[in-house]
Amino acid sequence: MSIATTSWDDALDAVELGLDRAESLARAGTLDDLVDVLGTRPEVGSPFPARLASRAQAALERTRALEEVVLAGLEVTTRALGADHLRAPAGAPVRHTPAYVDARA
Repeated sequence: MSIATTSWDDALDAVELGLDRAESLARAGTLDDLVDVLGTRPEVGSPFPARLASRAQAALERTRALEEVVLAGLEVTTRALGADHLRAPAGAPVRHTPAYVDARA
């Protein structure tokens, strides 16, 4: 096995480990940490070996499935934020300055 092939093997190993972590975070509902995992890409200075194509395709499919999970989470958040204004009584003043609560009282 050549050094170039080994480095692509290592790069795919890292991608798959990142996907394992990202899938675990998604199952736990911790979507804000996904960018730390999915915001990276392998950098290898050699051509991609054809023998790893099926592994790369599987990693891409897992990434696309995570995109769907994130999209669903964003839609839930968007709906919740949109409905937030419905909770305030009609005509209630909107506060434009910070409010502080003394929790010691």
